[in-house]
Amino acid sequence: MYRLTDQGSRSLGLRYDLTIPFAKTIANNPGLEMPYKRYELGKVFRDGPVKRGRLREFLQCDVDMVGIAGPEAEAELMQLAVDAFGHLNIPVTLRWNNRRFLGEVLVAMGVPDDVLLSVMLTLDKLAKIGLAGMTEELRQKGIADNVQDAILAFASEEKQDLQAIAIR
Repeated sequence: MYRLTDQGSRSLGLRYDLTIPFAKTIANNPGLEMPYKRYELGKVFRDGPVKRGRLREFLQCDVDMVGIAGPEAEAELMQLAVDAFGHLNIPVTLRWNNRRFLGEVLVAMGVPDDVLLSVMLTLDKLAKIGLAGMTEELRQKGIADNVQDAILAFASEEKQDLQAIAIR
């Protein structure tokens, strides 16, 4: 965060994020009607190393929702992103990462609860260690052969969609 002092000796900082002010608004106004949805576009500043893709000053666009317990908010936000990029004629591929959902899929495949997190960490390494490395790690974790086969089939699919995953 950029920190500075004005002529009145007040300590100030330049806005570095749009999410934290939104969270403060929600916390300080418990009477807001839920669900509460908002979007904001604003200039923000970062005091850190400048490198490719990481500028000191940039425009941030936030879309946030609070007060929705289920995955509906995530689905709505993803659809909003698809629609926004579509209107701009920018092709986009969304990737959704949800550990709870992944955990449910792995349990349905037969992964025991006591190694669930460890298996997720192995899946996270797919790009680094490849399918052969995953096979070895799953074997070392004591995962049954048929469960390993299901995990490897799941991990090796190029594109995943919810319908294909649901019918496994």
